This record gives sequence, structure tokens and C-alpha cells, in this order.
Amino acid sequence: MTDSHILWRLLFILPNLLAAFGMCCVGAVAWRYRRHRGGLALLIFAIGVFLWTFFEALNFLGLSQEWVLFFWRMEALGVSIAPLAIVVAVIDYFGYGHFLTRRRIVILSIVPALEMMASVTSPWHEWVWQAIRVDHSWPFPILVNTPGPVSWVCFGYGSLLLFASMCFLLLRQHELQRPQQYQVYMVVAAMLIPMLATAFYVGRISPLPNTSLTTMSFILSGILLMCGIYRNRMFDLAPVTAYEIYRSLDDAVFVLNRAHRVLDLNAAAESMLGIAMSDSVGRVLSELLPQAKDLLESESLEQRIEVQWHGQWYDVRLTALDSLDGRFSSRLMVWRDVTARKRLEAELTRQAVTDELTGLYNRRHFFARGAEEIEHARRYERPLSVMMIDIDRFKAVNDRYGHEGGDCALVVLTNILISELRFVDCIARIGGEEFAMLLPETNAEAAHEVARRLISKVASTEIALPQSEKTNITISVGLVTLNAMTEDMSMSTLLRRADDALFLAKDAGRNRLVHI
Repeated sequence: MTDSHILWRLLFILPNLLAAFGMCCVGAVAWRYRRHRGGLALLIFAIGVFLWTFFEALNFLGLSQEWVLFFWRMEALGVSIAPLAIVVAVIDYFGYGHFLTRRRIVILSIVPALEMMASVTSPWHEWVWQAIRVDHSWPFPILVNTPGPVSWVCFGYGSLLLFASMCFLLLRQHELQRPQQYQVYMVVAAMLIPMLATAFYVGRISPLPNTSLTTMSFILSGILLMCGIYRNRMFDLAPVTAYEIYRSLDDAVFVLNRAHRVLDLNAAAESMLGIAMSDSVGRVLSELLPQAKDLLESESLEQRIEVQWHGQWYDVRLTALDSLDGRFSSRLMVWRDVTARKRLEAELTRQAVTDELTGLYNRRHFFARGAEEIEHARRYERPLSVMMIDIDRFKAVNDRYGHEGGDCALVVLTNILISELRFVDCIARIGGEEFAMLLPETNAEAAHEVARRLISKVASTEIALPQSEKTNITISVGLVTLNAMTEDMSMSTLLRRADDALFLAKDAGRNRLVHI
């Protein structure tokens, strides 16, 4: 081998080794980000290109035919891996990995797998390489071949994959933010350069006759990928697509067509229905969610209501979903679980209108309810009775047994009052030991009977106090009955009259009823 031959060989070996080194760098970075989206596939791509370029460099060493054929088989392994790996890497990285289901990846891997098997078994057929010969037209003798049918199929398949993925990214790049758009341009350029180099070789317009510059072009691809990773911050500023946001929402989202059939739904919607996504798509939503029927049948495209479903409360919004050109395409229905909010609202409402110790209504709610009942009694000329109830000598109970004992007495009295309560009646604690009762549809005679029962039951009930002590209490009751046909008074006036009756009951010796 002459010095000129050595020099010429180095001119082909060194660029390929440089490309292999560049892919080692890409692979090292990909290993660092292997748990990120697209990181593992990029690592596989870097390994594939390394095999391709490294063994292409060894091909120019001038070794025996057996060694060169081994190098070709190793190159074929890299050629089989690289195109699919980079396509999977970029599709997954840019947020469209949901298109790459396991089944689809297996299908896409069939052709590369066949190429690998064909290259391994190449000594027994000519499907991969034909007409292997020594070419003396080069500056140095080198073993060359004519590509077989498998090589052409794989070339077309790989080119189609790369072209389709580049078009897909360029068409979708408007959905991304500016930094991610720059990442798209870098990745597309890194894919396009080797593809063009291969196309020049196949079209016989390569600058060097009978020489493919594909492996050397990976020098530029490696530089572009490293710039994309470090300058454009790939992996650190990974894109987040609208589809990913939609799929990860806690709100249940349904996409509907004009006939109200489900076109798509996210994981939260699938969980809410308890039906597999594949069984939901294509069905009318009102069949799956009867609560949605009225909302869907409305002529308005945008609505918002609250509905109950399986014991949970949902804030449901229905909006029109327009395409990018502004035309109506479908409808979006979003179900947001507001059960916690509704429970909090109910609890706040309860606290606003009830007494903390007894759980009865407070003075404010009692007056509001009383005003409603007075209005009802006037309108329909129905009787209405009001009681004021007070524990006799309650201060003595507090002084003797403490406030804890007094609280026990209030709770026991509350339970007795509730036991005599009808559905339409209203009981409230309006003061320390003062209670009031609204008795709609109750005349004086019926109200007298209720009051007597209460006085008797309270007097006969023994109250268990802390420290195993027991006591009894009595109550005094002031009663007033509104005659809606002849009287016109407010709730304040009615309650004041009941309070006057209570005062007379206290003055008359307690443990009794006075009716005004």
C-alpha cells in the first residue's frame, strides 16, 4: 500500500470516525435524558448511527473480503435501526407519542427486522448485496456491491418514514411555542441532511462517483442535534401539546359531533363513566349520561349547569369547538367535580343559620322563616302559633354544675323539642336558654296541647350530668296564635307578644303555659 493510498484512505476514514464520535456525544446526552420523552429512542438512534458510521470507516482499511462483509453486516444493523429510532424519538419528544402505540411500533419494526435478518443471512442469498467486486476506479482498490432488493425496499421505507415524520412536525409546529419551534427546525434539518445525501447517491449525482456521503453527513446531523439539545434546550424545554393537557385534566372532557355522538374523551371522563374508551366512542352521550340529555337538546351552543351523578355534583359546561379556520367542528362538554365545593357551601350555610351547640336554627333564620309563614298564613287565612320557651332557674343550674352542666341541660331540652316537632314546624335557639317554635297550620287548641306535652315531658326527664350527677329542669312557655283573618302583625310583634306571655308564665310561678 503506497503513501498516496494511505492518505486517500484516511480522507474517507477520518470523517466517518468523526461522525461516529459525534453520535457518541449525542448518545451520551441521550443516556442522561433516557427517562425523558424521546430520550431512549434518541439513544437507540445514536447507537444505530454509530454502528453505521464506525464500520463504514473500517470498510476503508483495505482488509480482506471476509472482514469487509462483516463490516457491511454491522452497518446494515445500524441502517436498520436508525431511521425508525429517530422517527420514534422526535414524534415522542414533541408530544405526539400517543400515536405510537405498542402495536404500531411493532408493525413499523417489521421491515427493519427483515433487513437485519437478511443481512445476517446474506452469505446464502443476494437479497441485500449483489455483484460484489473490487472497484479500481477509486484512488485505491475497494470492495463494492450493487444493492439488492431488500436494500432498495429498506431505503424506500426509511426515506418514507423520515419524510412523513418531517412533514408531520412541520405541519404541527404552529401548535408549539417559539423555543420548541426552533427545536423542530433543528431536528428536521438533522434528519433531512442524511436523507439528501442518500438521495444524491441513489440518483448518481454525488460529488464523488460511486460514493455515498450519507455516513459523513452525520457529522452535520450530530452538530445540529447537539445545538438543539444545548442551545435550544431540548429536554429542558420539552413541548407540551394541547392533547397532553386535555388527556391529563382532572375534569371529564367529552368531544361530541353534531349528532351528540362521542368522538373522543379523556381519562377522567373514562373513569367517570366506568366504561372503556373504545366502548364509548361513537355512542350518543345521553345514553351514557342521561343527565346530559336536556343540555344537549338545547338550541344554545354554550351552556352551563350543575347536575348530580352517582352522588357527586358536577359543574357542566357545553361550548362550541371551532377548527383552526374558525368553522364549527364539534362541541366540547366539560364535567368538573364540585362535590367538595357543594359540601362546603352546605356546611357554611348550615353554620350561618344554626346554633353551634344544639344544631337548631338561630335567631336570624327563625325570623326569616317566621316572615314567610306569616305571609303564608295571611294569604291562605290559616292559623299560625308561636311559642317562646325558657328554662326555669337556668342560672342556678350553671352555678351549681358549671357551664358544662348547663350545656347538657340545653342539649336534652333540644332533643325533647325535636321529638315533638312536625316536618313543617321550626325550632330555634334565640338566646342563652330561650327557644322559640313556629307552628304553622296550628290553632290555639292544638298549640296548647303541644305546650302541655313539652312541659310535662321536660319535667319528667332526668338529665345526666358530668361526674355521674343527675338533675331535672322545668320550662315556662309563652304562646300566641295569629288570627290571619283579623290580625296584621310582623314577626317581631308576634314574637314580642309570645315573650310577654312567657314573662307572665315566669311571674305566675314557672313550669307553666300562658297563652295570649
